[in-house]
Amino acid sequence: MKKKPDKAPGNRPVLIEVPKPVNQMSKKEVDGFVDEILEAIDGQAPVTSCPQCTSKTGLREIFYGLPDGPVDEEKYAIGGCCISDNDPSVKCIECGWKGEYVDNMKGWKRGAKFVELEDISKMSEEEIDAYAKRTWDLLTQENKTSEGQSVKTSTNKKPYQPYQVTFKGSSLLGESNGIENFKVAYAKLSELRDKGRVKCYTRWCKACTLYRFNLENDVMGHVLKISFPNVISLASNINIDWSWERPDSEWAKKKGDPAMAYKSLVEDKSKPVFYVRLESEDYINMLLGGQG
Repeated sequence: MKKKPDKAPGNRPVLIEVPKPVNQMSKKEVDGFVDEILEAIDGQAPVTSCPQCTSKTGLREIFYGLPDGPVDEEKYAIGGCCISDNDPSVKCIECGWKGEYVDNMKGWKRGAKFVELEDISKMSEEEIDAYAKRTWDLLTQENKTSEGQSVKTSTNKKPYQPYQVTFKGSSLLGESNGIENFKVAYAKLSELRDKGRVKCYTRWCKACTLYRFNLENDVMGHVLKISFPNVISLASNINIDWSWERPDSEWAKKKGDPAMAYKSLVEDKSKPVFYVRLESEDYINMLLGGQG
């Protein structure tokens, strides 16, 4: 029998004291106020002690999947590679209690696809590329039911990109791929970091919380909070494909074309909070190699 969550997810009102009118706040005060709102929404009534043994030091956030590098055991517990629609997200390492169940299967299409792997050790680079394309096509092709209806077996996951810049903000998701776009974004974000005009949003940043990478050493992999004018500046120098974070949401359906929604933000001189992250093949290889 599937275990029910210990308590229903909270959709309770969030009460936040507003110290003074927002239009009278400095930029630093506005940034801090926005962070306070995001943190309140992201984690209402967090569990601070184990409800079973009352331990205040034994709670760990459960990390699912294969870790890319060393895991901070003071914060995380390994949950394994198998996920479901009812997984615990918190565990007590002292008594074994688990709670705060979540659906880790949202957006996943149930089903499996099998391909026969070939030995690539004797293939040329061209043959490996062709084999990879054939394999991708097999994984993403549609199956037919006995009635002839199409059944998609793909998870709609996009092909791997060795150099990627990702933007998130105002319900929009922006992706910029390719080495040239990556170089421009890397240089700009490094410059902004040196000027103290970007900072890491550590609540979402595994580069900080999981791998303990220092932003002062490199902007790579960090979730960086960035002002919208700087997003506009980057977008004028690199190619960005805009989509909706949650395309099935009422907001996305109401707004329509995400590229036009971004253009409206620019024209309206809006100042939404945005986050940007750089990821490269070298960075991924470093994590897989366990280097820090």
